Amino acid sequence: MTLQETLFPRSRYYGQPLAEHLNFNQALQEFTNRVAITCSLETGGKISPTEAVQQLETLWQQLQQAKEQLAIDQKLK
Repeated sequence: MTLQETLFPRSRYYGQPLAEHLNFNQALQEFTNRVAITCSLETGGKISPTEAVQQLETLWQQLQQAKEQLAIDQKLK
């Protein structure tokens, strides 16, 4: 197991194997990993609560952009 796999583990995808869904799943897993790291840094006192909130807001915006770019909502209707 590499350092990359240890720091950013990937879970198996069980949904429909469409490219858009796989790409969004990847973005979602990256989001959750980075949220966990940010929360751990704040809890450990390495970053301030304000900085943690700013980072979380940025991560959320990036996830929303990924969703919009892949047009996930529009393809489910």
